Formats: sequence, C-alpha cells, structure tokens
Amino acid sequence: MNVNPFSFPSLPSNGFNLRVKAVQKATSTDVEKVLAALPGTETPNLAGGTAKVLPNHHITKPVYIGELKADGQFNEVWKSRAWFRAMPGPTICRAARTSKPIG
Repeated sequence: MNVNPFSFPSLPSNGFNLRVKAVQKATSTDVEKVLAALPGTETPNLAGGTAKVLPNHHITKPVYIGELKADGQFNEVWKSRAWFRAMPGPTICRAARTSKPIG
C-alpha cells in the first residue's frame, strides 16, 4: 500500500491552520489571548481525520511506520489505530542530557 505523500508535511500545515483558528477564536492577535484560545481547536488533517490541540498545547496526529521503496514512494508497514498524543518534551530532554556520548 502506498502512503499518501501529503501525510508527511501534515504537522506544519496543521500547526498553521490551528493557529489561524485560534486567532479567529480569540478575535485578536494578542499572544496571550491566542495561547488561551488554542486548546480544543481542531482542523482537518492532511493525513485524514482531525488534528486537535490538547490542553498542554500538543497536537494529536496519527502515527505511520513505513519503508522507502526503490521508486521513492513509501510502503505503509504499520498505522496507529488511535490518534497519538505526544510525550511532553522535558521528559525527552532530561533523557538526552543524561545519555553518554557514543564512541
């Protein structure tokens, strides 16, 4: 099965569209008002379904694992059954800071 190439740039597109909707919801471009309006904002996702901003300001999205074929297309190997909620960044950052260099 070939994966639609438009699923890969969906997160930046979703982020932009969600911010536009937050500005419209806040009826302002004031940063604090837009930030307050972001949670709960939704937009159609290029990869299918609907992207949503969670209360922690992370964006939900489907997860795909694929392999690159010789013709430059992708073969879908696995797709999440549910929308993926991102892990908070500080947990990842702490792990990265404590890891030892390779070599």
